[in-house]
Order: sequence, then structure tokens, then C-alpha cells
Amino acid sequence: MVTTKAKRVGIGITLVVFLSGGCAATKEIRTFHDLRSVSTEILRVMARDTTFYELRQFTVLDSALEGSGEHIVNGVHSPFAGRLPYSDLVYIQAQREGSGRTLFVLAAIGLTVSGLTAATQNRGLSISPVGGSCPYIYTWDGDRYALQGEAFGTSFGRALEAGTTCMLPAARRRGDTIVVRLANERPETHYVNSARLLAFTTAENSIVLVDDRDRVWPVTDPRPPIRPPRKAPGGDGARFRDALEVTLPHPKDARTGSVIVHAINTDLVDTVYEMVFGYLGDQSLPFLYQIENDPQLIDTLRDWIREYSLTAEVWRGDRWVKVGAIAPEASAAPFSRIMRIDAAGIEEDSVRVRLTSLADCWRIDSVAVDWTPAIPLTAHVMDMRAAVHSEAGSVMGDLSRADGSYAVLLPGQRIDMSFPAYRSGPNGKVAYALEVRGFLYEWPLAAEAAAVGATFLPGPLGSDRLAVVNDLVRHRDVLLPLVYARWRSGGNRLMRNP
Repeated sequence: MVTTKAKRVGIGITLVVFLSGGCAATKEIRTFHDLRSVSTEILRVMARDTTFYELRQFTVLDSALEGSGEHIVNGVHSPFAGRLPYSDLVYIQAQREGSGRTLFVLAAIGLTVSGLTAATQNRGLSISPVGGSCPYIYTWDGDRYALQGEAFGTSFGRALEAGTTCMLPAARRRGDTIVVRLANERPETHYVNSARLLAFTTAENSIVLVDDRDRVWPVTDPRPPIRPPRKAPGGDGARFRDALEVTLPHPKDARTGSVIVHAINTDLVDTVYEMVFGYLGDQSLPFLYQIENDPQLIDTLRDWIREYSLTAEVWRGDRWVKVGAIAPEASAAPFSRIMRIDAAGIEEDSVRVRLTSLADCWRIDSVAVDWTPAIPLTAHVMDMRAAVHSEAGSVMGDLSRADGSYAVLLPGQRIDMSFPAYRSGPNGKVAYALEVRGFLYEWPLAAEAAAVGATFLPGPLGSDRLAVVNDLVRHRDVLLPLVYARWRSGGNRLMRNP
């Protein structure tokens, strides 16, 4: 079902922008010389507040763009003359008037002398040009930084900002401190709103997992299926849905339990990116502006995320009843989530559970159930001692609460956070989780990918490409056949049975 980092959204369609495609000539801007030497008549700019500028006269300064043109807010145009600091910009797009050709699209955040340098150096991290999105979460395991998960994977743009709770099973003390790292290893810009370390105490013989509502539970006695899982009809809209039926053991006295899913998301979303943003070409930036400001489109994208989520249903004798849904979370780091089920009224010695999602978006490694009586664990919030950005220094003030202040991560940058280790009693053990909130913007894809992507949506769909994509996003029965035709031509990746 998808990559989401989904990777993310059977809708990948949505939130990333940054292809300038079709027959347009594109290039990625890496230096101020590149920006200053571009021969263009119109500069289109999207700001962090998701308003839009079209500059017909401009000068490239070291810390800002200076120029005149129009400022566009919610479709209303007004005259503009002044300076736009690079630190306030998200994307810059250059276009020759009348040619319809986009020269480049630039992820502009951090376009300062120091920021541009940081964005082009490795800084000891591996920068992957394709596949997935979101900050990687690492923790110190006693010897090294161990990858634990990925943060706010479906939050493409401010309008879809969200939080993630990621367990840190590898966390070990460094002295009296727990160290957690957020790292940007993708060609994208991350906005981190807040981060908190949570500590939980539990029995020595249990593990701790997060459910689909971000509650944390102990898991003591996970039991595997009593017969091999089987693919099943996916319910409504089954043509583009995967479904897996699992028969789990059910002690007759058990009433509530945890269905445990170990999984990872695929990269189907990358196919959607190529198709949609290659097709949009120089309309990519207006589309990004729209998905940040159009309430109807934002709601549609949230519907896509729900479509992409892994839904669990329990058979109640005559019908399937939904019990929960796990949002897409990671395509590089396998993860485990639970969904709580109520088995009241089920007298059989087994429970049938059906897992469904948008096709080819999930790879499920295993499914189990734990009927041990339990209640959600109490979280102990650990005060942050330090948060040091690899380029900007301390960003503790930006991360201390969920507000309008963000720490920004460019490719190759990281934030190392330290917290006091929790002191538990003599019995039991401590488990840690990182709760982090934010959103991200993707950087431009390569010109080759944009050009290839542009070929997968048929030209006869219409001349107004922005209107066509809006229509496709809202009509899954039209969009999905195109997506899966392309996806399967590149190698089908079906959900793997546990």
C-alpha cells in the first residue's frame, strides 16, 4: 500500500511539488551565481505563509529578493514592491514570459550564504535523491545512533502538519542522558514544530507499543495467527484495494486485546509524484499554493491519507466492523503499531480480522494478538536539556512547544536533543518514545524524472493542467487506473503475507 514516507499518500499527488516538467528545460539551483545568471522575465515565489508573489522586476541580493510585481493572497492580486528574505521563502520558480517554459524550481528555504553551503554538503549523512520523505529518528544505543523511525510522514506542507509518536526501543543512557537525533537525509526541507521525550514504566517481560490513537500499551503475550493468513475481498472499491484476512486465537474469557501489526510502507507515492508533477510542469507551484490554501482540496487530501491507511475490521457474525486504522508511517524503517479490539459477544475460540488499504501501499511482515488485560501506560514527560542544530546552534526554544516557531532542517542537517534519563523503581523497566510534530516540503525532482513523469497522463485530458489535476485528485476512479498502470509497469509490489 504506499511509501509514504508514503510514502505517503496514495495521493502522493498531493503534496509535493517540485517538478518542472513536460518539455520545459529545468535545473536545480545550487549557488547564488546560478540564481543571478538565470535569464528570466517572471519570478514566481511561494512564501512560508503560503502566499504567492509574481515579480516582473527583481534583483538577487545575498539575503533577499528585491523587486516589484503582484502579491497573491487567496486568489486576490495586489501590487507589491519590496524585499523578500530567503528565510521566508519556500519555492522560487523562473519563467520566460510567453514561452510557457519553466527554467527552474528552487526549494528556497535556507538560501543564504551559510544555508546554501549546508544544503550542498553531506555533513556525514547519506542524502538519498529518491524515495520517501520525512525526518529520520535516531537514538543513542550505547555504541552508535540507531534508526528508530520516521516523523510526520504524511505532512506534506503546513496545511497537513501533524505529530508522530515513535517508540525508541534501542535507547540507552549516555551517562544520565537519553540522546535523540532528527536527521534530514532527503532532498527536502523539514519544519520541526516541537519534540518531547516520553518515558513509560512497564514489566520486565513486556514490550511497549503505540496504538493508532497514539496511546502507549504494554504487550506481554503476543500470539500468532492459528492458520495462514489469506488474501480476501477488500470491500467497497476493491479493485484498487488490498485485503488480508487473519484468524487469531481468542481465549473464551478475553474481552479486549491488542492486534499487533509489524509493517513498512512502499514507495508507490513516488510514481504518483512523477506522474502528477511531471504533467503539471510550470503549474506545479500554483498547485502547491492551492493545497496549502484551498480547504476543499486539503480535505480531499486528508481523505486520501485515510484511504491509504491500514484499516482493521473484526467479523461480528454477519458483518465486518471497523476497529481502527494505522496511518502510513515509514518506508525506510519497519515499524509496529497496535489497534485495540473489543471481542465482547464473540464466543468462538478465534477472531477473524481483516486488514485493508489502498493497493500496494503496505508490506506486512507479521500480525499477532495479545489478550493480556491492560490499560494505557502513563507518560512521564522529560524536560529537554539541549537541542543543538548542526548549523544553527541551539534550537531548544523552537522545539519546546507546539506553536508558530519551527526549527528548519535542510538536507544533511540534524538536531541532537538530550533529555534526562527516567529513574524508575527497582521493579520493571523503562521504555522511551519521541513525540515530534512538524511538516515538510520536497525539493525539485530531477529534470529527467519530470520529463518522464509528464508522459504518463494523456494529453487529451485537457489544456488547463491545474484544473485536470484537481479533477483527478477528487475522482479516484479516474486517477487510480492511471497510477496503477504506471506502477505495475515498473514492477508490482503486492502486500506480502505474514
